[in-house]
Amino acid sequence: RDGAPQLRGTSVEAYVDRCRELWEECETDQVFRVKRLMDKLVLDRKERETWPPPGFKDVSTPSEAIDDLYVEALGLVLPDGSFVDAPDNYDPRPTNPKSRRVLALAIPQQIPVEEPDDAKPGDYLLALFDVLGFSNKLREIGLERMQKLYASLIDIALKPHVAENQWTKTLTGWGDGRYSPGLFWLPIRYAYFSDSILLWIPYQAEFVEAFLDRTLNMFCEALRLELPLRGAVAAGVAILHKKSNTFLGEPLVEAARVHDAQQWVGTSFGASIKSQSSPIPFSPYQVMLYDAPVKDKGRADLLSGIVLDWPRRWRELQGSSARQAVQSMRSDGFEVYYDTAIAFIDSSDRDPEWFLRVNTGSHR
Repeated sequence: RDGAPQLRGTSVEAYVDRCRELWEECETDQVFRVKRLMDKLVLDRKERETWPPPGFKDVSTPSEAIDDLYVEALGLVLPDGSFVDAPDNYDPRPTNPKSRRVLALAIPQQIPVEEPDDAKPGDYLLALFDVLGFSNKLREIGLERMQKLYASLIDIALKPHVAENQWTKTLTGWGDGRYSPGLFWLPIRYAYFSDSILLWIPYQAEFVEAFLDRTLNMFCEALRLELPLRGAVAAGVAILHKKSNTFLGEPLVEAARVHDAQQWVGTSFGASIKSQSSPIPFSPYQVMLYDAPVKDKGRADLLSGIVLDWPRRWRELQGSSARQAVQSMRSDGFEVYYDTAIAFIDSSDRDPEWFLRVNTGSHR
């Protein structure tokens, strides 16, 4: 699909046969259990487009010269040098000399992926959403059709971005400004009831960007389904326990208040995210300084002045502005919600590099 046979001037059949031959030659065991087909011609072409990330310079040490098409078996090693899942008296050398083996560093995660059995307080980052105009739409199209739409929201927008594929790309710092690419398992959870969706994650600074990334993708996918969301993000101590359906804490109360105060299609962060005791790091590619519109000025203090820059993510995913998509959904009784969302889209489209300017105190 990526044009590897054409890069080599060979047929698809010949290319597949060679790949299968290399695959079968590569030996696996309890430690080196994952095989990867590596085509350097294709990878180099892709990396020129995606690597290094914006703001980074590639300073990696060139590896030994190898064939540009090969299969390798990947194993994991802990920081103390021991192999993950190795039996006693383990010998890492393959019996087949044609096998190529590589190691990746495995760093144990402090927070378990599986939810504990007991509901206990903890520090969380959460996002609460509902479908704008849900009750009106329900009356308009009926319960059966609304159920199908909501099922699409869960199955297409929520589950693929939150419940599944939890491996997340990251850059791990090694000091003196050096980073290495890696993967980690994101312990994100969700619940939904009526027209509301709740996402949450145990708070760690390194989880924030990945959590907001999933949230942005879900928001845009819901919008593509013509199910506009209004949401709020909050942080603090809470009990969020899916196994026992226990959801308690000030961040939930704050998210509900912030969510209800807004008058647009969009997502604002509550004032809790400005906590001095545990400041939350944000990527400027995910948020904007912007005064989200509120129903009355008396509730403006609930908001932080930071919002999710979902129009940027829409442009990245769809290749165009979200203006037309939102304009087409403008409905009776909610005109102002869509008009304020369009004003925000225009602001994001017009000033995507806002973070490069000195903050003058204005959020518009």
